[in-house]
Amino acid sequence: MIRQVWSPLLLILSMLYCFHQSLSIAHANARNEATRNSSADDECGTDRRCRIERLKKRNQQRQKRKAVGNSRRLKKLEEKLDLKALKKGPRELRPYTIAFETMKGIGLDMQGLAGSWQWLEHFRLIGTFYPICEIHQYPYSYSYSYNNYLSGHCIKGGIRYLNGKSALTTYIDLYAIYMLLEGNRNYGDSFVVGGYDRIGDPFGTTTNEHDNVYNEDAELEAHILGIGTGLDWQPKQYLHLRLGLSTHYVIFASVRDRLTRVNLTETNTEQIIVSDAMSITLDFSIGYAF
Repeated sequence: MIRQVWSPLLLILSMLYCFHQSLSIAHANARNEATRNSSADDECGTDRRCRIERLKKRNQQRQKRKAVGNSRRLKKLEEKLDLKALKKGPRELRPYTIAFETMKGIGLDMQGLAGSWQWLEHFRLIGTFYPICEIHQYPYSYSYSYNNYLSGHCIKGGIRYLNGKSALTTYIDLYAIYMLLEGNRNYGDSFVVGGYDRIGDPFGTTTNEHDNVYNEDAELEAHILGIGTGLDWQPKQYLHLRLGLSTHYVIFASVRDRLTRVNLTETNTEQIIVSDAMSITLDFSIGYAF
C-alpha cells in the first residue's frame, strides 16, 4: 500500500525537479543574453570603472568563445587528416627516395646514386647516375676474340609501374641508359692474352706466345633500352629496398679511338660487347624514403 502511494509521488517530484532545473538554465541563459545585449548605460551609467571592467569581461568572453571554436575546427581537421593518412599507402606518404643502386651482369659492374618520385598512385619516376660503370668481358666476333677493359659513367632514366599499394609489391621498369666508357681493347687472330680463346678455354690456359695481338685505346658509347621486374619493399619506417632482374636492347653502340675518333670495328662488334654484358642483370637498391 505504501509503495503504491510513494511511487507516483516520487515520479511527480522527479518531474518537478527536472522542470525546475530547466527553468534555472533558461533564466541563466536569458540573463546572459540580456547582459550581452544590454548597453553600457544600462549596466554602469556614468561609472567609468564599471565600463572598463565590463569591456574587459566582454573581451574575455569573446576570446574564450573564439578559442573554443578554433579548437573544435582544429580537432575536426586533425580527424580528417588522420583518416586520409590511414587511407594512403607508404609510397604516397613518403613519395621520394634516395638510394644506393647496383646492376651486375656477366662482366658488367654498375654502382651509383638513384633517386625517385612517386608521381602517381602506381607510377614512379626513376633516375640513376652511375659513377662506377665497367665492362670487363671477352665476347667473340667472327675471326677475332677480344679483351675489353672499359670503365666510365652511365646515366639511367625511366618510369616504374608498381602493381600494388602495400609495403611489398611487384614492379615493372622501363628505362633508357646512356653509357660512355673508356679503356683498352686487346685482340688477336687466335686468342687473347690472359683471356679466353675462341673455343672457350678459361683464364690461365692461354699463353702469351701468339701472333698478331693488338692493343687499342678505345672509347665505347652506347644507347640502351631496358625492361626489368622484381620486388619493391617500402614500409612506413623510411626504408626502401628493391631486388629484380633486367634485360636490355642496344639501340646504338660505337667503339672509337679516343684520339682520332675513328671507329675501331667494321662489324657489329660494339653491340655484341654491350649485349653480352647486359643481356641479363641483377638489380639491387637500398635507400631512404621521405
